[in-house]
Amino acid sequence: MSPQEKRMRMLRQVVIFGIALAAFLGFAAYRLETGNFG
Repeated sequence: MSPQEKRMRMLRQVVIFGIALAAFLGFAAYRLETGNFG
C-alpha cells in the first residue's frame, strides 16, 4: 500500500468519526432541549 493510499484511508476514518461524533452531539443536544431522557 502506498503512503498516499494509507493517508486517504486514515482521512476517511477521521471524516466518518467526525460525522458520527457530530450526529451524537446533535442528538444529545436535542434530547437535552426536549428534556426527555426516557
